[in-house]
Amino acid sequence: MSNLTFPNGSKFSRFDDVKNAVSGAYQDALRWSKREIGAGCYRSRGKWLKAIDANGNLLAGDCDSWEWDGTLKSLIAAINETRFGEPKAVALFLEGGVDYAASVRDFSDGAYDPWVGEWSVAVWEKPEYHNAVDSTSQT
Repeated sequence: MSNLTFPNGSKFSRFDDVKNAVSGAYQDALRWSKREIGAGCYRSRGKWLKAIDANGNLLAGDCDSWEWDGTLKSLIAAINETRFGEPKAVALFLEGGVDYAASVRDFSDGAYDPWVGEWSVAVWEKPEYHNAVDSTSQT
């Protein structure tokens, strides 16, 4: 049993809830992509973190550059890094995307369409900025 706790401003109090939200957001983005494109092969682009300021400007984590390893310890560390290391930060998100190819071979050959779908889950928000961001979204 872990003694790690979510910091003030966290959108979740249980790690299972984070994992369920991420899984649900990914599945929604995957379903959306399949409706838009149709049959073929889909894969996740991975999961990364993104910190924004009050105007929605990116402060840290441009796309794949701040990858999340899927652990509670690294998520709490990222929240704390954002809280204390990015004074202008008002929110931290876990995000990901979906890639498409006509076949597994096309993925192997590099003949795929990147980023045909994406998802986002808010995991931390500055308390005085409460409710300014949606907790999940996908396109």
